[in-house]
Amino acid sequence: MADPAAVMPLLDAAAGLDPLDWRPDWYCGKLYLSLSRADAAMECFDRVYNEIPGEPAPKAALALALEAAGRLPEAAGLHDTASLVDPGLTLAAFGLARCRQQAGDIDGAVEALDRVPDGAATRSEAQLGAVQALCAAPGGAGLMRASGILLRLERNDIARHQAEARLAAEAARQMEAGALQPAGGATLLGVPSRPADLRRRAEAALRVCARLAPDPASRIAFVDQANAIRPRTLL
Repeated sequence: MADPAAVMPLLDAAAGLDPLDWRPDWYCGKLYLSLSRADAAMECFDRVYNEIPGEPAPKAALALALEAAGRLPEAAGLHDTASLVDPGLTLAAFGLARCRQQAGDIDGAVEALDRVPDGAATRSEAQLGAVQALCAAPGGAGLMRASGILLRLERNDIARHQAEARLAAEAARQMEAGALQPAGGATLLGVPSRPADLRRRAEAALRVCARLAPDPASRIAFVDQANAIRPRTLL
């Protein structure tokens, strides 16, 4: 990263050349945001927003700064508007999902992530994010919905198999705690909705993670998790 002490005087000088040029404030805002100076970033992005109020990018940038400052309702409103105006601005959809999830609105977070277009490079990340959100929701409806998302997801990497393991483990945990009743004939992630079957499904997903792991330490960690989640037997 460039030295802020060296960059800021240059941006200040650029701002002095044309007070109506929003670009110095734009880059100042990005720099302040990277330095976790949310209040300063908000001031910069607010000036940009006032200069070009019809553009979605300044709305999304100001929303990020508001989110970093903990002003989540305001951030959510701007993320929402930016995402609706420009669905291709996917960072706004992700930002809206974060704000809604922190407010406990799981359905709203999933709706925000579903705004990411099918052809977007981040579409599968949005789907995994939806699965993670649904795993945090109580009850079986969200878990079944997450299962459907994962079964349709066309990727084969650690993140996907970790999500499968988390989903299967969470369903088993809820059933064992009595918060969720096994449904006769119902399946989740392609296996019967019973604790032992779900634990085996989670174990299998974690062993796939171990095979895909990039280093021995990660491989061992996934194997340990797989051993911990598998059903207990007498042998």
